[in-house]
Amino acid sequence: MKNYGETIRTIRLKKNMPQKVLYQDILSKSYAIRLEQGKHDISFYLLLKILARFPMEIDEFLYIHQNYQESETEWFYEEFSKRGNQTDSTALFSLKEHYLKTYTEHSADHPWKLQLDARLDQLVYYQETNKLTKDSVSLQTTTKIKQTLSSIQSWTIEDFRFFANTLDLLDSTDRVLYFQSILPAMDRYKNFEKARNVICVLLVNAIHELIEDFHIEGIPALLTTLYDFSDKAHQMFFRNYYHFYLGLWQILTNHPNGEKKARAAIELLKQMDYHYHTEILTLTLTRTLRQKETNSTD
Repeated sequence: MKNYGETIRTIRLKKNMPQKVLYQDILSKSYAIRLEQGKHDISFYLLLKILARFPMEIDEFLYIHQNYQESETEWFYEEFSKRGNQTDSTALFSLKEHYLKTYTEHSADHPWKLQLDARLDQLVYYQETNKLTKDSVSLQTTTKIKQTLSSIQSWTIEDFRFFANTLDLLDSTDRVLYFQSILPAMDRYKNFEKARNVICVLLVNAIHELIEDFHIEGIPALLTTLYDFSDKAHQMFFRNYYHFYLGLWQILTNHPNGEKKARAAIELLKQMDYHYHTEILTLTLTRTLRQKETNSTD
């Protein structure tokens, strides 16, 4: 990959900005020339000062530096989400093969590999039985995932993503305990735009698992957090999920209009052509109503 200085030069020339204007009081003329030639490195502090002269945020600079591509982390999770949410394991097998060839330096316990292994176990079992269950994941993979989660001391976006994709392997009690401990960490990321969608996905997955387990008492706190994290216009997708799960919680706690609220959320997804999500939420509503009816007759 090219040096940061070469990318700075490309941006500077496209903006018709003289070297003196960009680097004055930051770098000497000779250092700036060698930086743009890729012969010098630069500290993060000085990089930020230079970018402020354009002006440009660091995220945009890195996007340009990577030839207008997202980071490897963003790429992995985008592909994992797209292929892992299919019922055919072929696409996910292909991603794992690409991963193993590309990231040979990663250990066997790397979080990306653990997520791939767990999801593949589930999809292969689903193709054979038409059932999706955590019991289909190998004991070795499940153990490594639990060890990875228990070793996290300070939660980052990467940790939130890992938890979102593996929390279904934990029992409901452990999930609730984890969320009680990480809610403060989530709140610290509320003003970091890049983290909001990641945390919304985690909350949606967590609420779904609590609904499936009929663990009603753990739901309100997560619903409140999801509502808070989906308060911007471009997060309407997650706000709709909030209303769906609020409807399910109302069904389970005998509040009126719960089913109506849940069906309205499904209809909105249908109108927006989110077919996969429409199907998943319809099945979830059906199971919830069936479970509610069963509990009422017991």
